[in-house]
Amino acid sequence: MREIGSRTDREEQQKASAIAKLTFIGVQEKPILTVVFFTANCLLPTPSRNHIDNGENDTDLISRFSPCQVLSKAFYANDQLPRVNYFSVSSSEMHDILQVTAPFLLRAEQHSRYDVLSFTLIRCEPTGDIAHEYIIAYDEVREFYPLLLSGLSEQNHIARKTLERQFREIIG
Repeated sequence: MREIGSRTDREEQQKASAIAKLTFIGVQEKPILTVVFFTANCLLPTPSRNHIDNGENDTDLISRFSPCQVLSKAFYANDQLPRVNYFSVSSSEMHDILQVTAPFLLRAEQHSRYDVLSFTLIRCEPTGDIAHEYIIAYDEVREFYPLLLSGLSEQNHIARKTLERQFREIIG
């Protein structure tokens, strides 16, 4: 087993390239913006970068998540809004997020009628994307967001603010 913080682990973190999407899929009175975050070394096409810089919905980027979506192969309602909240994370932050949420995500494999959040991860590999969607129940949202936030560096203010805002909108 690889030791966290080892030379091999740091090399893997530097090579890691991933995109994640958080979409609220529960009952709502008003739309809750989808959040997309990606590693800084993730190679996104120029049109995607332009949409991201403007906070606009990049349907080409969002559509990359659709094939692995469990509840709908089409866009979720909030994925179709004109705006999406984006931010980048370092490879080590993405690694840490996945490390701290791993036990939680294993539990998210079972779906319930109280599902409210889709967390979809695409790992960009040279041979193609590897994607998986995790469905999170409402009663687990309060546990999930603090884990996400704990994987971020204290200096990543944009990421923290974006996730905290989405969390507040979900829990009301």
